[in-house]
Amino acid sequence: MLYAASYAPPGVWHSADYGQTWEKNETGPHVHPAFAVLWDSANQCLWAGTEAGLLFWPTGVSAWHIVPELDGSVFDLVLEEDGGLYAVVADQGLFRYRPGEGWTCLYATSRALAIGVSPGGEHLFLGTAGDGVWVSHDAGEN
Repeated sequence: MLYAASYAPPGVWHSADYGQTWEKNETGPHVHPAFAVLWDSANQCLWAGTEAGLLFWPTGVSAWHIVPELDGSVFDLVLEEDGGLYAVVADQGLFRYRPGEGWTCLYATSRALAIGVSPGGEHLFLGTAGDGVWVSHDAGEN
């Protein structure tokens, strides 16, 4: 299954035929622009960064769930190998979720747009709107 985030028409779309045809997901963020979507195989759920915030959809459940800790549009998502999740939240900055620890703000900025993470997660790159690139060489600790 392929998934795609769409700003207009808004929502999350899926394809069962390698992208030949697409169907809109009619539950969850179907009326909100979506900026990022990713499949979490370890937790068997789909994550969606939308204008309405961060949502997740566990396999076998008929409804999306909102992540209340992140309040704002979520522009980008990256999944760590150990199950952690990075989220870029508009007007707030870069956040990381670690199982057992919850959400932590790694870098506060009102201009965050996109994140890149090196293999192994040691180096983080946060692209901003006009403020350059924030770089961490210790997985966001500094």
